[in-house]
Amino acid sequence: MKLVTRILLGIFIVMMMTCPLMAANTDNHDVTVTVSAINELAVSGNITITIDSATAGQPPNTETDATSTLSYTTNSSTNKKITGQYTVTNGEVGLTLEATVTSTSGTSAGKVTLIAASATDVITALIQCNDADETLTYDATATSSAVLGDHVYTVTYTLTDQ
Repeated sequence: MKLVTRILLGIFIVMMMTCPLMAANTDNHDVTVTVSAINELAVSGNITITIDSATAGQPPNTETDATSTLSYTTNSSTNKKITGQYTVTNGEVGLTLEATVTSTSGTSAGKVTLIAASATDVITALIQCNDADETLTYDATATSSAVLGDHVYTVTYTLTDQ
């Protein structure tokens, strides 16, 4: 009986000594995460503004649309800005298109007249931010000499260095 107990005790001691050796099998590696420059911008949907009324003796009424939005993301640690510019079909004689963009993170330029020939600042001082669905309002004004018909303004917004 003593011999059996000693044999069992010996087996138990040997098993206990080998268990830690089996559990000590570890390894590791490095995981490198690279963050690249991110500068993204999106405008929601197409809109239609109809100028179809005036007060007698006055120019046509200015019409407003605030159904579009502008969203943007930048992880830049230097100032960025958003500019607006357009191209137009069917001419622009007697027409003015103005845009106002709200901004949670940057500085809105307020209501600006968009110009075909050059980019106009609409938001400045954007640093490491992401703003979704900022209100984009357009005001369309026509003189009495504006050419009748559709004038399609393709407005391009650009997120760029300030």
